[in-house]
Amino acid sequence: MSHDIQQLKNNKTLNDSASVNHTTAGSSSYSHDSTVPQDSNYEQVFALVEGALCDLGYDLVDLAIVRTKPASLMVTADLKQAPLPVGQAYDKNAAASSKGMSLDDCVAISQGLDPVLDTSSLIESLFPDGYELDVSSPGVDRVLKSDRDLTRFKGRDVRIKTYRSLTGLELCNEEYASIFPKQKNFLGILTHHDTAHMHLKVSLGLEKSKKPKKNSKSKKSEDSPHRFLEIKIPRPLIASARLEPSFDFGDDSTL
Repeated sequence: MSHDIQQLKNNKTLNDSASVNHTTAGSSSYSHDSTVPQDSNYEQVFALVEGALCDLGYDLVDLAIVRTKPASLMVTADLKQAPLPVGQAYDKNAAASSKGMSLDDCVAISQGLDPVLDTSSLIESLFPDGYELDVSSPGVDRVLKSDRDLTRFKGRDVRIKTYRSLTGLELCNEEYASIFPKQKNFLGILTHHDTAHMHLKVSLGLEKSKKPKKNSKSKKSEDSPHRFLEIKIPRPLIASARLEPSFDFGDDSTL
């Protein structure tokens, strides 16, 4: 389950009545994907909030600025994670046994951000008529943007949506593009990332083996293992990248 807390802020005055919402696993009270226009001040606000969260002991997962009414600053945060050793993949069993974000954490973040945001001339200029501060935990379909999270969740299933369909040259795999032309929605295992690409291992499904010959001892054909192809998705063309929810017992409970 993800947690969400909203507080109405009128310039530098915090409304004492805060509405708290719980959203079910896999859902979100808002989207930080490409559907939310990115403000020209995004990088500055991101750095401001990220620094404040770091001091509080949290990581900033995502942020959105909505200046149309009702204006809001949407913050998705997580408990600060220690960097994984080089070469070590995400361990879902260890994650399931660790403490995850709680509603109390969302409240603490909201209260901790208050003095930073209330004294920021940048925030005051962005929201002259006040705004709603919305703090939430990532949820099971958490957005993946930072190199930190891409490293942490290496080996997990991810779903990537691109702004447009990609060619075989862009995917670095002509065979894949010939099988799935004009694709903009990709699901696969995150195997690697660099400054230019996110690398996915994509399943083509089970392959049928050839029919047995008449004199063969085998009575029927069997499915061979999954066939996989490696593709590379250019990061500038990615509209959104999210973990694909897994509903194994305990898996993702810390998200």
